[in-house]
Amino acid sequence: MKWFTKRKLTEKRPLPVGVPEFHEWSERIISGACLPKTATRESLKFALANILINLPPNLAFEEDVYFIHCLRKAAANQVADFVRTDIRDRVKKEKEQNSANVTPPNSGDAA
Repeated sequence: MKWFTKRKLTEKRPLPVGVPEFHEWSERIISGACLPKTATRESLKFALANILINLPPNLAFEEDVYFIHCLRKAAANQVADFVRTDIRDRVKKEKEQNSANVTPPNSGDAA
């Protein structure tokens, strides 16, 4: 059974050219990606639509595994961007708090 599944994933298939085909195709890719349930089907289909749009114009057939990897990479990018932004914002807030605690020298004191 594993061999059959792996063979199906690596078989070049036509890209979806109709809305019903897109929904059938995207459900197959989403189920194969085994992503956590935190992402909505809509957001995953949005990501897949973007992946399709950015394919080269001469590509009409592609393996499902390619899109599964792309979708997992997009999910990893989203998590990494969230973590990176969170760290940046915390460091910025800490710097602002530290600079607020430092009292500037009084410019009125002359020696």
